Parts: sequence; C-alpha cells; structure tokens
Amino acid sequence: MLADAGRLAAADRDGRLEHTGNWSLGQALGHIAGWAGTPYDGYPPNMPKPPRIITFLLRALKGRFLKKGVPPGIRMRGVEAGALFKEPLSTDAGLARLRSAFTRIRTTQPIHPNVIFGDLARDEVEQMNLRHAELHMSFFHAR
Repeated sequence: MLADAGRLAAADRDGRLEHTGNWSLGQALGHIAGWAGTPYDGYPPNMPKPPRIITFLLRALKGRFLKKGVPPGIRMRGVEAGALFKEPLSTDAGLARLRSAFTRIRTTQPIHPNVIFGDLARDEVEQMNLRHAELHMSFFHAR
C-alpha cells in the first residue's frame, strides 16, 4: 500500500494522476492516516457516537470488512460533509502522514478500542486500515 501511495504521489508530481473522487491525493492520504491514528491517539471530540443498532449490525460484518473491504459511500451522520480527517493537504504532506501512521500500526499495539468493533488486535487494526486505504486509493490512477 505504501509503495502504491508512493507511485501515485510520483504520478501527481509529474502531472500524470487522474482521479474519479472529490478529494486530492494529499487529502485522501491524510484522511487514511488520520483514521489509522485513532487506535493510538483516540477519536476526535467532534466524532458522534454511532447509534447502538448501527454498532450491533456492523459488528456482525467485522469479518467481511477485514476480508473484502469497506464499501464506498459511508457518511457519518452529524459530521460536516460526512467525514473526518478531510483537511486539504499537499500530496507530500499526506504521504508523510500515511507513512508515519502505518509505521506506527506495524510496531505498536493499539490502546483505544475501535468505536464500532471494540478492541482489535494489532493485525486487525492493520487490516482494517489497509482496507480503508484500498477504498480511497482506488479513486486514483496514474497515466
């Protein structure tokens, strides 16, 4: 994933990057990195607590999310534009944040439970974040 992000960043710098989403590459990489930091830094104070029924239903899908990925179009109720960690960033700043976040995931046990799935093992945190990255990075293509 980090190698793919590096290739996309190089394509962006060279003017060869195409995207079908609404965010810049730097913004998408920063968003992925922001979520990857939540098992260590905690969740932002402006994040609404999900309704119990949503938590119950999504916990049943944990294995599916880990194996098959995160579906597109999930929007957080009560959050501006439906997403957190979406501030505009340069490609290089987003890539640096992403590298730092995934280095941390690979070397450190999570200390905060996932807001939906509860306590996750380090490898589950890594897999969940790789699936999240897979979703967002699928909107970018190097020519």
